[in-house]
Amino acid sequence: METLLGLTTSQWFLLLKENRFKINPFKLPVAIGVTALAFRNSMLSRREIRQFGDQLADIRIQKPPIFILGHWRSGTTLLFQLMTADPQFAFPHVVEIFNPFTFLTIEQNTSLKTAGQRTWKRPMDNVEVSLFSPGEEEFALGMLSLRSPLLSWTFPLNTRYYDQFLSFKTASPEDRERWKASYLYFLKKLTFRYQKQLLLKSPPNTARIQLLLELFPEAKFIHIHRHPLKVFRSTLHLYKKSAFRLNLQRTPSDKEIEDTIIRRYKLMYDAFWEDVPAIPEGNFIDISFEELVHDFEATIQTIYQKLHIEGFDIYHPYLKEKIATLQRYKTNSYPEVTPEQRRRIQLEWEQYYSRWGYKLNESEMVK
Repeated sequence: METLLGLTTSQWFLLLKENRFKINPFKLPVAIGVTALAFRNSMLSRREIRQFGDQLADIRIQKPPIFILGHWRSGTTLLFQLMTADPQFAFPHVVEIFNPFTFLTIEQNTSLKTAGQRTWKRPMDNVEVSLFSPGEEEFALGMLSLRSPLLSWTFPLNTRYYDQFLSFKTASPEDRERWKASYLYFLKKLTFRYQKQLLLKSPPNTARIQLLLELFPEAKFIHIHRHPLKVFRSTLHLYKKSAFRLNLQRTPSDKEIEDTIIRRYKLMYDAFWEDVPAIPEGNFIDISFEELVHDFEATIQTIYQKLHIEGFDIYHPYLKEKIATLQRYKTNSYPEVTPEQRRRIQLEWEQYYSRWGYKLNESEMVK
């Protein structure tokens, strides 16, 4: 989770200032490396503004984006991989989300195409990715706006401060506008680059429907949910395996990680259920991970029908090809949670179980 690699010097300094320059002495070499990259990024960013600034100012996003929503580890990546196989859509790539200030410039580099052929596996789920795989724009937003819960992975001592940028419900009007302006800027760059309707996937957006509707009143939303206990187990694995790879302070304790996951799940879905009624009729669909994996084709077709997305017949052969590649992938197995964790999840997430009709297995019941 290289959350800082695309920062410019000005953004890097502001981020350090917000966190009172609290860096673990043992992490100073990493911070020095980020600083060196920031100087390079600033130089490329100035070049990009000179080359593309006027053209970007004239860009209009004519067709509202389609947003894939859902908590981390709920199946958003799987759904995103399936739908990005549709050639009518554009979407951010890994190289773009990690270089939001400079990707128009660096993508002109022919050597990047060679680098893009190399793949690696994501540490939390072994999904194979490359520089040109579909990516989550939240990483770009964290660097552009400095207003993202992902920044707590780098500065965990300030986790409570970054909580507010999950939904922005308690954030200042200035922070809300700053985030919206950064998002619009990034999406204009993608529109300029690809000239297609945008398909986007960012778990924190699950809590930001109100802000997204302010930007795009006619946007379409696909929400995917999964059994809460499985989400907790997989998210715990995500945090322990990869979330703190660029941590510049100290690694949180197991108890602190557990508290953060449980608190942010509640923050996310309280905001989600508050905002969903504002979505125009016919622009929202809620599916489960379980129904998606049971029948990929039927579930995707239902999404297209419910949201009135055209072009399924053209997309269908691409979808079948993508399904064939995904069926060779074996999902990870995660360690069981403790009885205490099970009881806590059942009690604190009870309303979310009932919202989607999930039942506790006998082994999950409070004893």
